[in-house]
Amino acid sequence: MTELNVGKKLQAARKAAGLSVEQLAEKLCLSVDKVDLLEKNNFGMLSAPTYVAGYIRSYCDEVKLDVEPFLDAYHQSHLDDEPQLSSTSNQPVQMDAKDPRFISMTIAVLLVLFVLIGIWAWESFKVNDANVVDADTPLPEIEAVFNGLDEQSAEQVDETSLALKTELQEQASEVIEQADSSTEEFSVSDEVTVAEEESANIDAGSVEEQVKTSVLVESNGQAPSGGDTVIVTVTSQSWVNVKDANGYRLYYNMLNPSQGSIIMKGKAPFDVVLGDASAVKLSINSNVYNVIRHMRTDKSARFSVE
Repeated sequence: MTELNVGKKLQAARKAAGLSVEQLAEKLCLSVDKVDLLEKNNFGMLSAPTYVAGYIRSYCDEVKLDVEPFLDAYHQSHLDDEPQLSSTSNQPVQMDAKDPRFISMTIAVLLVLFVLIGIWAWESFKVNDANVVDADTPLPEIEAVFNGLDEQSAEQVDETSLALKTELQEQASEVIEQADSSTEEFSVSDEVTVAEEESANIDAGSVEEQVKTSVLVESNGQAPSGGDTVIVTVTSQSWVNVKDANGYRLYYNMLNPSQGSIIMKGKAPFDVVLGDASAVKLSINSNVYNVIRHMRTDKSARFSVE
């Protein structure tokens, strides 16, 4: 069977089956043009050889022909139509997981990643170590932190301590002077006089205790003159210091809720110092005074009221 006989025999079989080109094309799901090219042996104008062989097979099955002789004839006459396989390819070379280059690149990437993580962790550690001091740190450890301050910070601490010490000494001197005055006017007991003489040589660390003893005996909450009344009540423990316009200390001690209200008489205006203003209620001449507006961030307050 020659190349020319393939198309002619297919055409003859179609006509013998009583089918038109259009009818056969519909059955094969092909276009009329493709059926016409098959019957005219114009295989080169069709698709790739593999598809042409499929068309011939379908055609033979539809018109009840043995397909093998037709396929053999087609393949023998169209060997040159088969695509030649190339020994080279334009596809990029794929690296295998065991390729040394792949392993080297992986190790390099991991090393760079570890170095970056290490740098980030070290910088974070230095920032936290420099700026964070735990609130639960024991006293010796806090002292160690202060010992590590630079010279400027150490000088600031010394200045603060000196100012506090000076203030306490001034308060002690003032108390002593008031105690002397009170002794002359009211004949204070010998015990108070002894406390005043000993307070002349006290250091800053014992000033507070000496002040408490002297002042309470001095005024007992009532100045020699003045008709104004101050009442102080606390809801929790707080330091209270009250002095009238004449300079008499009416109260200078720690006040607890169990002590009840402290009633003091003197001359307004009164100078008031509170250790915890949030826990103190104060009234002057039966008028409630708002001490919260003078409260500092550490809850202490210092103000004058009349």
